[in-house]
Amino acid sequence: MRNIISAMPLMVVAIDQNGIFVEWNKVAEKVTGWSAAEIIGHPDPSSVLYPDPEYLRELRQRWNENSGQYMNQIWKLRCKDGLWKWISWSNISYDYPVQGWTSWALGTDVSDVIEVTEKLQKKEHNLETIAQVSEVLLSEQNFDLAIQKAFEYLGVSSNADRVYIFENDHNKSTGQWFMNQTYEWTKGGILKQIDNPDLQNLCYAETCPRWQERMLKKRSISGRIADFPEIERSMLEPQGIISLLAVPIYLHDEWWGFIGFDNCTTTEVYSPAEEAMLRSAAVAIGGAIQRERINQQLREARLKAEELNRLKSNLLANISHELRTPLIGILGFAEILVEEVPDPAHKKIADTIRLAGQRLSNAINLILDLSQIESDRLTVNIEQVNLAELIRETIDFQKNDAAGKGLYIKASIPENLPLMKSDRRMLQTILDNLLSNAIKFTNEGGVDFRVTVENGVMSRRMNVIVSDTGIGISPDLQSLIFEAFRQGSEGLSRNFEGVGLGLTIIRKFAEKLGGSVEIQSKQNVGTTFTISFPTNPETDGGTTQPENYGDLSLLAPVDKKRIVIVETDPASETMVRVFARPVAEVVT
Repeated sequence: MRNIISAMPLMVVAIDQNGIFVEWNKVAEKVTGWSAAEIIGHPDPSSVLYPDPEYLRELRQRWNENSGQYMNQIWKLRCKDGLWKWISWSNISYDYPVQGWTSWALGTDVSDVIEVTEKLQKKEHNLETIAQVSEVLLSEQNFDLAIQKAFEYLGVSSNADRVYIFENDHNKSTGQWFMNQTYEWTKGGILKQIDNPDLQNLCYAETCPRWQERMLKKRSISGRIADFPEIERSMLEPQGIISLLAVPIYLHDEWWGFIGFDNCTTTEVYSPAEEAMLRSAAVAIGGAIQRERINQQLREARLKAEELNRLKSNLLANISHELRTPLIGILGFAEILVEEVPDPAHKKIADTIRLAGQRLSNAINLILDLSQIESDRLTVNIEQVNLAELIRETIDFQKNDAAGKGLYIKASIPENLPLMKSDRRMLQTILDNLLSNAIKFTNEGGVDFRVTVENGVMSRRMNVIVSDTGIGISPDLQSLIFEAFRQGSEGLSRNFEGVGLGLTIIRKFAEKLGGSVEIQSKQNVGTTFTISFPTNPETDGGTTQPENYGDLSLLAPVDKKRIVIVETDPASETMVRVFARPVAEVVT
């Protein structure tokens, strides 16, 4: 029976009661390289087959736990050539006892199966690592942090001691290539090289010409340092590197640099699977670098645009200020001429000058407001405001313009309209521009002013609604008209005056005050603007009362009125003198 069992096409091994091998068949010899003469009768066969004490202790523990009974247990065994093989063992001596064999087992070499399984597992693990690397490079906004996280994933997965990136510097005038280390990750206990000055501005031609030649062909560098050329060893050995793997990084088919793994603790070389993983990582990192370049360009462009916008706003403010000062004189003198010139023709000319000056003044004021907004210099001054009073003032100021076109202005304001805390000047500007636009773009009919109050659970809002019967605005232009310097009709053929800032200021001021702007319009029917503002509950429930200044008759009489002018502009000074001459003495 022994002969029959030994002739089986499987490994057959047997031990006696002292644990000494008494059977080691031909298949066992072929698989392991150990002859029967070397194993049978050996006083300590375990030291030959399982030289690792820790692993041997684990095997004996498993043996004792199962009382020596096991089926398809896979153990690692060292062959005579020093390599390891995986053997699947089954102890069947309890089912088929053999005289003289205390225990015997059948073994099958499953090394190929284990190797394929490990490769598949390694491949799956590498794919997971690349997925992690790709995800962090895409999701992490901080590029430097993304690279460090990606390096950690790669280092842990490949069991590398160092992961690093070198960026190239190509001197196109000389044709020379240089490298600079820019990123590094190291395992605990491994000396960092990121601050090593010897790894900055290295010339490929002088230190590792083979690397330049191979990487320009998109090929990798790998192996044990001991097998590298002397010129390369002199650079790598001081870093404690035993073996490495480096693959090039390309951006748009341009060699940008390389990413590498260092092994500083074992002589193992990196496998093709690990090279494939590193190549995939190089592609992902190359894409991330390109995205970071684009993002950096966008950031720089945004900063430049913001600076240009600030300079533009400052320029507009300065120019507007320089225009406003002499314009005050022009408007003042024009008004004096309108009042004092007797000739109707000359009076009409003076009035034309006044109207043109007022138009220019309005444009300058809008430009100044816009420049303050864009340069972030606009200050909101909150005070108690009577909205009803503001609306009446707005209508009174522009009713002559409406009457001149034969238009009506109607106002519907609730009694005891709640007061609100807001910026009076901004509200006044919003109302002025709303009514001015409505009058400008209406030729027949008129303008309706309405105010409504919405009481919410937590807040209260006031809605100012201005409706006209004008030309209306087409749907495709309803968003454009809120852009600065844009109008419904543009170019030399436009039909209406204005610089195209009124609605821009309205929206920006409303938003600055926590409000919103809505538009409803139909061509040739009319337009309705609704401005919604939050109100302060503390001020609800009343209207502004006139200030009590007391009895003015009690003030001491003044025999001689005197006005002191503090003004550097001659035109303004002269205008004040002319206006004040009938009622007071003017001094400077």
